[in-house]
Amino acid sequence: MIDGLVGEAEPVPPRKLVRGLLWTATGWLVGAALFLWLRSGAAGVSIVALHCVDENLIHIALWHGLAVVVSAVAGRLILPRFLRW
Repeated sequence: MIDGLVGEAEPVPPRKLVRGLLWTATGWLVGAALFLWLRSGAAGVSIVALHCVDENLIHIALWHGLAVVVSAVAGRLILPRFLRW
C-alpha cells in the first residue's frame, strides 16, 4: 500500500456521533410519517373512487380539480381568522 493514503481512522467525537444519530432518527421519523400520510391518502382516494363512478378525464380534471381549488381558496380566506398567533 501507499504510505499516507491509508491510515488509522480518527475516532468520531461523541457530539458528532450523537448529532448524526439524531439526524438519522429524525429522517426515519419523517419518512415513517410521510409513509403513513400517503397510505391514508391512498385510502381516501379509494373511497372517492368507490363512490364516483364517472372515470372520464374531463370529469376528474374539472370536478375533482375544482374541489381542490375551492378548498384551497376557502382555507385561504377562512383559516387565517382562526390561526392568528
